[in-house]
Amino acid sequence: TEMNRHRMFVVNDLASQRLLLDRRLVSAILNLHSIPTPRSLIVSKDGLPSSPINSILPGAPPEIDSILVNGAEVTKPFVEKPANGENHNIHIYYHSKDGGGSRRLFRKVNNQSSEGHPMVSTIRNRERESYIYEEFVKTNLAVASKATTGKPMQKDLKIYTVGESYAHAEARKSPEVDGKVERLPDGREVRHIVRLTEQEQSIASSIVRCFKQRVCGFDVLRASKGDSYVCDVNGWSFVKGNDQYYDKCGELLTEMFVKETQKIKEKFPPESAPLSDNWKLRGLVSVFRHADRTPKQKVKIKMTNPNILGLFSRADKEVKMKSDKNQKELSNLLDIIVTILNAPLDAQ
Repeated sequence: TEMNRHRMFVVNDLASQRLLLDRRLVSAILNLHSIPTPRSLIVSKDGLPSSPINSILPGAPPEIDSILVNGAEVTKPFVEKPANGENHNIHIYYHSKDGGGSRRLFRKVNNQSSEGHPMVSTIRNRERESYIYEEFVKTNLAVASKATTGKPMQKDLKIYTVGESYAHAEARKSPEVDGKVERLPDGREVRHIVRLTEQEQSIASSIVRCFKQRVCGFDVLRASKGDSYVCDVNGWSFVKGNDQYYDKCGELLTEMFVKETQKIKEKFPPESAPLSDNWKLRGLVSVFRHADRTPKQKVKIKMTNPNILGLFSRADKEVKMKSDKNQKELSNLLDIIVTILNAPLDAQ
């Protein structure tokens, strides 16, 4: 590859990123490096080994509150995750003593992140789909919320690293609670900055090393007994809307690049150094792509027309216009746009 041929410095190792696409491989690497994870069973149907070995998942009737695989058992509540890291359709199954049923988690759609299915207690058993079954971990990241009338609720901990020595952590309302996403007036999800424990700081450093991902996001469950468990590793991730984080991120990345530049200078004698003191950087060309996700189809436009600005009556409230819910507002907006387009240029 070009990376190997030119001996480039890479922030995140490209080959290791492929490992993140399979939750079984992620789990194996975490266990290999003694990074705590929830107790789990793995059932593979594509040739990769299961855990325990040669596992075949039996169909579990709704009245059964556990699954037994080759002598190993996981009791409800447990989390059922597809082995495919790109599949975010994760199910949680509840014990019959707690009412049974299940909750289905998925990528956020508007303000929804999960759906409850009180009558569905049967696990998935698709012919070619492999699964991981994890014990459900109750967290102690309980933060009072208006959405729950002041009652504490289950929180997820999102951690973002920049190198081995820095990690930023935020807590958010877990999709497991009720599936409703808490948002700020500007549309961003509500998150609370959290101080990491010593164990979590050590976990963050270990993940950067073992996955060779300097800029890396991962999810942690801080259990009620005090221990923390890694439940997902996402790879290249940044914090949204936090200037302090970006300042620190820029500072640390600059440090990394300067150190690597010094190594090149030390490796080559002055007369043949590729970065001679006589050389000057004339420009920097960067190509960025949106990983393997489809970018959101968004267009941001700065508006000054008073008729359009008048549609936003409150500066602290997000305005949404959708064809199935806001037909009157959309019709009004269309009339305004037609009027603007028909007006002389100097009046627009």
